[in-house]
Amino acid sequence: MNFVKRLKPHYKEIVLVITLSFLVTTISSTKLISQYLRRPPDHVFIGISHYWEDFYYYLDQFYQGAHGRWTIVNNFTSENFSPTIVYFDHLLLGKIGGILGLSPFAAYNISVFVFKFLFISSSYLILLMALPKQGRMRVFAFVIFLFSTSFPFFGNTEGHVTLTSMRIFRTANTVFTRFGNIPDQLVRNLLVVFCFILLVKILKSLFDNKFPVNLTINKLGKVHFFTLLLLGFLFVFISISNSIRTIVMLAAAGLIVILRMPKTDRVRYFINWILIGLPIVLPSLLLMLYLFIYLKNDPLFSYALDWDVKENLGQLQLLYEDPVLFVMSFGTLGITTIIGLFHYLRKKRNIAETLSVNILIISLAGYLLPIHRLLPVAGFRFFSSLMYIFAAIIVAYTLEWLRSKLHIKNGIIILFIYLIPNLATLSSSIYKNSRPVNKLSSHLFYIPNKLYDGFKVLEALPPEDALVIANPNQSIDIMIPGLTGKRTYSGHILMTYNNDKKDTAIDKFLYKWTDQKKALNFLLENKIEYVVWTIYDGDVKQIKRDYTFLQPVYENDMISIFTISKS
Repeated sequence: MNFVKRLKPHYKEIVLVITLSFLVTTISSTKLISQYLRRPPDHVFIGISHYWEDFYYYLDQFYQGAHGRWTIVNNFTSENFSPTIVYFDHLLLGKIGGILGLSPFAAYNISVFVFKFLFISSSYLILLMALPKQGRMRVFAFVIFLFSTSFPFFGNTEGHVTLTSMRIFRTANTVFTRFGNIPDQLVRNLLVVFCFILLVKILKSLFDNKFPVNLTINKLGKVHFFTLLLLGFLFVFISISNSIRTIVMLAAAGLIVILRMPKTDRVRYFINWILIGLPIVLPSLLLMLYLFIYLKNDPLFSYALDWDVKENLGQLQLLYEDPVLFVMSFGTLGITTIIGLFHYLRKKRNIAETLSVNILIISLAGYLLPIHRLLPVAGFRFFSSLMYIFAAIIVAYTLEWLRSKLHIKNGIIILFIYLIPNLATLSSSIYKNSRPVNKLSSHLFYIPNKLYDGFKVLEALPPEDALVIANPNQSIDIMIPGLTGKRTYSGHILMTYNNDKKDTAIDKFLYKWTDQKKALNFLLENKIEYVVWTIYDGDVKQIKRDYTFLQPVYENDMISIFTISKS
């Protein structure tokens, strides 16, 4: 209630924050909006706003949630791996979409808009706690958080000067990548915001009241007791998706406890904090341990983690060779954060500011160090888009310090100077993301009605978990789980076991084998029940001629679905 009262005097600021949040949500969704406006007639609009293989992998999780599952199975491989709770939030969002009568892809795209807006706007609450009396700096920090990008990069393509953005860890550092278009990423960041708020309130209350050794519900206060339980639940939920967020926040809070612990009677305070921290730490650590053991024993997740770590090490090598380029990749935010951090650490800050800096420093340390030797994760998992809100606090102080040193009366001038290179990068990114979809992959974004009708028929064919093969060269295989609920023999580069070998086998089956017995044994040995052939694969007469044992169960002029003839 007190927090709500604090919001009331800032209603004009809140209107501005909501307006800016909606604006950036829209801008960072330019790719999806552009696709929707360009959707061709007689096509089903799917909409893909990030890497298409991952999109269909996540889409399948929405499908599974909408169709009653409570754990996620991997439908992108023929092997029967154990179900998992990783990406459980996608499962829940799919269930909500199903209740509302939405298709999985509609639920996916709506979730992106909703959670992106909620994440961006709720980040203001962190600024309200960290900068409670500095209204102008709060607004400046929020604008810095929203619009910070890498420096623009001028290149030369076929004799033409092009303006792009500098890349960091394989990705252009812009609002399009920073705020993301993956529901799981946005849900995690939103939960971290709520956890940050609860953690600050708990830290302040406990330091102010100096609780005795023997904690009880009454001594702790029922509100704070249930807040602790809620915080523990949120931490656990975060660790389901990415335990790194839990580690960072607990470590940041632990630093505050150590630094603020009184010189006398430290044993009593240490015991207090053990008792207080158990409801938060224990369930999170147990779930993290379970997940690490699960991921280690699952060959696909283990392979994906190894791939992440190798990518991280390769990028770190580039960083060590050219650290200036690394800082430049963060644009004006990187430079001003480094300048301001030394100035910032000398000042006495409130708990919210201290927690923000701790989280930022720990995240950067995990980002830059070869942390894979201690944890089975890549370093860049430490540095989420939420970290920019903590950096923005430091940058706001830096700009205020520069304004005073340069004797500039109006702070907006120094903010505008800060934003100039960011706006150049942003404008080029908007142009790039508003371009039409590549014709070669347009069927992944806009599915022709007749092709979609075929997918709906496949969805209804028994059994529900039937294994299907389709052409990987046209990426038809990867569309099957999220649109039909069926399993695909090939599909995802990381989530399909022995993906390269399976792609090669399907290519041979579709185009190269002439021995019918060999082809039939391939289907039977792998327990494949349906073969999908589309207009993108060539003339369907070919496969009908080569394999007489295939019996069509559905055909139109865009798709044919075959099963093995029983005769």
